[in-house]
Amino acid sequence: MALRPFEQLIRRTNRLLLRLFSRKPEAGSIVTERWETSFSEKEAHRRFDVGGGAGYRAAYREGYFSLELDKPDFFAWAQDQLYQYDDVLVELEMAIPSGGEGMNYSAGLLLRKISEDSFYYVLVSDTGMFRFDFVFNGHPRTLIPWTAAPRGPWAAEKEGSSGFRKVTLKLIARGTSFTFFIDGAWAGEVEDDGGRSGYIALAAQRYHAPIPQDGGQREVRFLSLLVESRPVEVEIEYLRWTRAIRPSPEQRIVLARRFFDFGNFGPALTQLKRAFAGRAPLPEEELLLAECYLSLGFYDSALLHIERILEGDPDMEEALREKTAVLYLQGRIDELLELLDTMEAQKPLPSALLNLRGNALSSLGRFDQAADLYRRAFEGDPSVSQFALNAAASFERSGKNTEALAMYRKAAGELYRQQAWDELDRAIAAIRRYAPDDPEALAIEGKIAFEDGNWDRAEALLRPLVERGCGDSAVYYLCALLDLRRNDLASAATLTDAALALEPDYPLYRFKRAEIGYLSGKGNEEEARRALELDRENGWNWNLLGLILLDERKDAEALDLFEHAKQLLPEEPEPIINYSEALFRLRGCKAAVSCIDDVLTRLPSPQLLNRKGNILSTSHRYDEAADAYLAAARDEPANPLWRENGAAALLAADRVPEAERILARLLEEEPTALRYRLTGQAAFRTGEYSRALSAFQAAVESDPEDLLCRTDLAEMLMVRGRYSEADEQLSIAERAADGVDFPQIGALRRRLRDEGGEEYRCAGCGRSWWVPADAEAPDRLRLKGEPPAEAPAGKCPSCGAVFCVACGMEHLSEGRFHCPVCNVPLKLNDAGLRYLVMHLVSAGKDGRKGPSLTNGPRSV
Repeated sequence: MALRPFEQLIRRTNRLLLRLFSRKPEAGSIVTERWETSFSEKEAHRRFDVGGGAGYRAAYREGYFSLELDKPDFFAWAQDQLYQYDDVLVELEMAIPSGGEGMNYSAGLLLRKISEDSFYYVLVSDTGMFRFDFVFNGHPRTLIPWTAAPRGPWAAEKEGSSGFRKVTLKLIARGTSFTFFIDGAWAGEVEDDGGRSGYIALAAQRYHAPIPQDGGQREVRFLSLLVESRPVEVEIEYLRWTRAIRPSPEQRIVLARRFFDFGNFGPALTQLKRAFAGRAPLPEEELLLAECYLSLGFYDSALLHIERILEGDPDMEEALREKTAVLYLQGRIDELLELLDTMEAQKPLPSALLNLRGNALSSLGRFDQAADLYRRAFEGDPSVSQFALNAAASFERSGKNTEALAMYRKAAGELYRQQAWDELDRAIAAIRRYAPDDPEALAIEGKIAFEDGNWDRAEALLRPLVERGCGDSAVYYLCALLDLRRNDLASAATLTDAALALEPDYPLYRFKRAEIGYLSGKGNEEEARRALELDRENGWNWNLLGLILLDERKDAEALDLFEHAKQLLPEEPEPIINYSEALFRLRGCKAAVSCIDDVLTRLPSPQLLNRKGNILSTSHRYDEAADAYLAAARDEPANPLWRENGAAALLAADRVPEAERILARLLEEEPTALRYRLTGQAAFRTGEYSRALSAFQAAVESDPEDLLCRTDLAEMLMVRGRYSEADEQLSIAERAADGVDFPQIGALRRRLRDEGGEEYRCAGCGRSWWVPADAEAPDRLRLKGEPPAEAPAGKCPSCGAVFCVACGMEHLSEGRFHCPVCNVPLKLNDAGLRYLVMHLVSAGKDGRKGPSLTNGPRSV
């Protein structure tokens, strides 16, 4: 019936008054409301976080909310920061990237989130599975493991969306109860009291999804959201979806199986009872029910259901096996042995039942027979180390220590492969009782020590085995790795060869042998190709061969190899870095930088940003290089290398103040020679020569072997006019660089000769000397004894020619050297000559090396 005008006016007035006088809940409070959103970009009120961080981006798009995941094995969420909820119904429509092999993406919801590491979350995968977990203080607890979701009535409407799987997830949280519906069908339920209220957040997870090479979908899309937290409405919806729309018994059984597989026997039993409330179970379903009772310790109930199954099918093997377990746990040994005899008469017993018979006989004290059964069980299924441990213990009780030792050895080998450390410790202790120096036990202990990073203990255990001639190739290989830690490449190569002699076709050993050759500078291309032939699915084999060919300047072939490595290792930056180097050589800076930029859009990596900086720096594009290095530093602040590279590029780009700020922080963290040297260069550029000199001196003190630090110090000394000290620093550098091509030293030496002193040359033999401009010589020089032959004898006051002592000996008269042209005595009136004679004579007396000669005597 239509409302009269005055009634319409009253209703409008009431609504207005309600809006005026109702208080808006405070942000962060627990609210009761109904809120819907379609995530439109035009919505004025948006609640979810946008932006993102390393590895993901969150944003409102046209008609949906996007969570874009750039990293594999990455979990991200965007939180509704406005309100919290306790009992709540949430309905969320999502589009999940699909089409790949296996599970690649999942999406869903966080709820009752009280902090960054305490919340519930539910996820639906691109393969039609769902799960539910509770995280408390960063420790996850699975409540519903990955379980197949039902195909609900809404699923057919969503098919045909290219590249995406559309899913509607509905959950109802009431107190400790959680119920889930997917595409309109009941999917599961569980009870948990971990948290009662909190925020909600949109969530997405990426697993091992390959990175789209064409920039394809890597985002999860959230299309619509409904939040209903009004208590009456939540209760009505719960009753409607659980009473009016009854859960499928088949889905309850699916859920029960997953609970059982995950060890949640109580919830599994609950679901099975509810599933069978309306229909009789099938034999395999009733067997699952019996297994639940058995696992919970209700042996009589378990046996009741097993007997019911066997009434219909007396030969059902699974039921018979469960009956043997129940009889053993009830202590009905005679009945158990009788049943096992009956079963064995029909077919040989499997390992599990042989072990069970051994347990029964052990309980009767018949250890000799039990040991044989355990041994047979282990031979039938060597993956179950407990069979071997049981056999060893029974042999011990029978007094058969030799057989016990053999079984302990077998058990230890299997336990090591399974990484069952507690049981392994007990097995090794037993072996040590019988054979303290048993090589197999020592080898296993050494391997464990190596895996734990206890290098000294690994060395102490494994090295004697190598010296004794061990038959375990892994022992030689691990000792080779220990040698590599000490950079002993020769010994590592020998030990790897020994491992290969035992297992010549093991790909890892071939790879490591080729890698050692590469690190030794010997290439070893043949070994690398052999490793690649043995394992073409290992991207590191392609990468290593590419590096070897890159050193041989076979850039085009190396490029193809790195391309394969990239495809096999799409998440690793190293093959991409090497690919960019080959590309840089073949096609230049633009192609190499473009390659790095393309990868950075899908694989954020500080290593790749640093590589981009290296390419740009090599091409003298220092401004761009600095920006790339600093971007790497923002991605990984803990790695100082990126900031050091950034500071060096900033200096080259003449952005000195920025460089100095970075260097000041780096020096506060840890003073190093490189950081002092860069600080010196920055001070030099700003004309602060005293500060620059102090920084270069600190650099040399930090690392006296660093030639760059020493040449920078020598150059700074030249700038300050301290030529003698510069000459001394260059002489030290020349001795340190003996046999090494270091052009900076030669260039500085020539500059010092030209700018920082005076050269004298013997007019007779051509011998020359150099005297720094700041050299100090005595006003008068008194010599006792004969000066060295390479010293200057003096200068002719008439013609100005200089002669050395060796040439002057030919014109010695009355104890004085004479000029062979003018026949007048040579004199040491020149300060530079007195400096040379003084230093050469004192060096001869002290056994030191005097001033270096520019050239030796000319051959005549």
